[in-house]
Amino acid sequence: MKRCETCGGPFGLIRHYHYAHQFCSRRCKNRYLQRLAEAVARRRSALARLTGLAGRLRAQHQS
Repeated sequence: MKRCETCGGPFGLIRHYHYAHQFCSRRCKNRYLQRLAEAVARRRSALARLTGLAGRLRAQHQS
């Protein structure tokens, strides 16, 4: 039996989807989307630090 991507709980009468992911409730889907957004933000900030964009952006902002 399939389970919810976020909480691992069983599905009820309604399933909520995001691409190939299935969720038992809208709340679980929103939690998943929030975690996904946070992970993307962390990756972007790490990439900016690695490429030196963060310093250049700060210098432009202060000017």
